[in-house]
Amino acid sequence: MADFETILELRTQYRGYVERHYGGWDASRARQHLMDHWKRRTLWIIRSGGTEVGYLDLADEDDHLLIGNIIIHPSHQRRGLGTAVLLELLDKLDNKPARLQVFRDNPARSLYERLGFRVIATTAHHHRMERSADHVPGDRHT
Repeated sequence: MADFETILELRTQYRGYVERHYGGWDASRARQHLMDHWKRRTLWIIRSGGTEVGYLDLADEDDHLLIGNIIIHPSHQRRGLGTAVLLELLDKLDNKPARLQVFRDNPARSLYERLGFRVIATTAHHHRMERSADHVPGDRHT
């Protein structure tokens, strides 16, 4: 299980998205939001070379795996860490689809699409995406 304060610090990396989409960042609200996730989800620290560089939170729902957040510190992005973490996770799914949502202006959407996720709904701020349980690697339309 991951360290709360480490995850809280890493979570501030997407502050810009929150400010653009919701008009501001409230540190106490961000702390409470994480505390709520801490109770209901599995949270894991992502390390590279022994350094804590990101985190992932998951909820194993009855009919799907919910990937709540995957955050990689900007200084470690575009090095394949997010891809490696997600591929390892997706390889372990047992006939369950995986779902996530991504801010509409977040370039990570292209990573999710390369891994077989497709947009199933769009809100004012997010794309909701799903990767089917029967996804075939390399097939973006399954």
